[in-house]
Amino acid sequence: MRRKLYAVLLWLGGTTLPESAKSQLINDFESWHNIGVSYVASPDLSVAAKYIVGNRLNLTEFSRSAFSLQVDKDVNKWLRVGTEYRYTTSYEEDFNRFWLYAVADKKIFRKTHLQWRTLFQTDIARFNQDYLREFRPHLVTRNMLRLKYKYNKKTRLYGYADIYHTWKNNRTRAYRMRYGVGSSYLYKKRHDLGMELVWIDEFNRRSEWDVAFANLKYVYIIKAKRKKEYKPNMVY
Repeated sequence: MRRKLYAVLLWLGGTTLPESAKSQLINDFESWHNIGVSYVASPDLSVAAKYIVGNRLNLTEFSRSAFSLQVDKDVNKWLRVGTEYRYTTSYEEDFNRFWLYAVADKKIFRKTHLQWRTLFQTDIARFNQDYLREFRPHLVTRNMLRLKYKYNKKTRLYGYADIYHTWKNNRTRAYRMRYGVGSSYLYKKRHDLGMELVWIDEFNRRSEWDVAFANLKYVYIIKAKRKKEYKPNMVY
């Protein structure tokens, strides 16, 4: 079973990448740091808030920071839906981002789950009336295939591939792939520690800027009742 798991993780990590993508060099290495709190209100509902700060140009320059609010709800044993609002600020621009997503989960081995997530994303620069009167939403869809392995009661390992599509004039075009591997560790039932390594491959664009980054997270968990299960949110 472990050999099958490693084979799938290897595939998610890059064996299916096109040769042109494999030959490209990474243009920049970045780091992202997430700190947040998650409130498990019921067995099927959780609310989370987090602050994110990033560095770019090989960790030498501030990139951007963001504050987000997220709500997740289990519809049934295999389907989870959620929404997230994120306000992002940088030296170049500030914007509001909205996400709406659904995650389907299928247990394929005793400790292994295969997940499919579909996400809809749009940005709004500001909320004043003049801007909103002329605003035309730019919709991005993202589809992720994710393999999750429960190593033990505290540790989870995962790998994924996430493809981005943009919509314009009722036509869709793929322009980005995001590949990641990571782990999540639950310490004393209250502290969720995580690390993720990500590669973003840009294509079908005028400026193709490929980026790799390390994503570190810490989440403090608050439960309405001790017996309620904490489910780590997927990193986006």
